[in-house]
Amino acid sequence: MNSDIIDLMMEDVLHLEEITYFDKLYYVFDRHRTSFLCWAKALKERAIQKDNLLITIDKHCDFFIEDLKKEHIELAKSLDINRIRNNIKENNKQDFIVMGMETGIIKDVVIISPLINKAEFPNGLPENYKDTKGNIHKAFYFKEIKDFEANFKEKIGQNALLDIDLDYFQTHTKNIDDPIEKWKYTKKSTKEERRSLFKPGTKLNNVFKNVKAITLAEEMRYSQGKGRQWAREFIDLFFSLEEFNHGGDNPFNLEEEDVEYSE
Repeated sequence: MNSDIIDLMMEDVLHLEEITYFDKLYYVFDRHRTSFLCWAKALKERAIQKDNLLITIDKHCDFFIEDLKKEHIELAKSLDINRIRNNIKENNKQDFIVMGMETGIIKDVVIISPLINKAEFPNGLPENYKDTKGNIHKAFYFKEIKDFEANFKEKIGQNALLDIDLDYFQTHTKNIDDPIEKWKYTKKSTKEERRSLFKPGTKLNNVFKNVKAITLAEEMRYSQGKGRQWAREFIDLFFSLEEFNHGGDNPFNLEEEDVEYSE
């Protein structure tokens, strides 16, 4: 692994951690737009291939295709890690999904997001994006993970990337008919509820088994300060699931045994 790239990736301003476990790469960081930096690095190191289906879980939809900056598109296609890092540090434009498409890393995207701000998408949610080479990238939307589980059509053997913005688990709802976000706090999800999303037999578990890279955005400002804790919970769960996939114990069976013993 290139030590210069590691030095760039680990700068405090990015708050980024890279972990390898079995055949998967995990990237943990604060700001969601850092995802593209991780994908670019993984591609350059041949840890992932091109033409991936991106599964992104996010409280707010980040698939912005209008008013794109030409310099961002050219930067994406350069795969210049140093320049990409500086771009992430200096701007707050959420165009990282489009940047992934422009490089060929992302073929299509599945977006699981309950909040759509009409001020951000005055023309409605984009159904596709045509990159500068003329390739068409499709977008598929689900409001909640339960909708994804019920309606997502899986393709066996499809290359995929899993991307989770942990603000998805913050406890607010929004009136989607109002272009200005209005926050209302609701029931918090429990650790068990979050873990159960990846239980064996679920479509998210099938996605997890097939991906080579997982990005986890803590978004501490927007996750009620819980993003770092939730990231650790998911990392622990993913490690346990990887051990199970390689012949170890099912972590969910162990949880059920613990409950029985406690009773």
